[in-house]
Amino acid sequence: MKYNLPEKLMKYQDIINSSMKPVVKIKGEKVNTLLWDSKIGGYPYWVTKLLQQI
Repeated sequence: MKYNLPEKLMKYQDIINSSMKPVVKIKGEKVNTLLWDSKIGGYPYWVTKLLQQI
């Protein structure tokens, strides 16, 4: 992964590199939803659980 490290932190570059973790970036928007609506796309939690039982 490429990143710009400030000069002051260059002496810690090995430690930073060894502790980096993968991330998932998501973008949301504020909209009105009902309790059972999916909040992050896809199926809401309760529908997913229901479908697993079928």
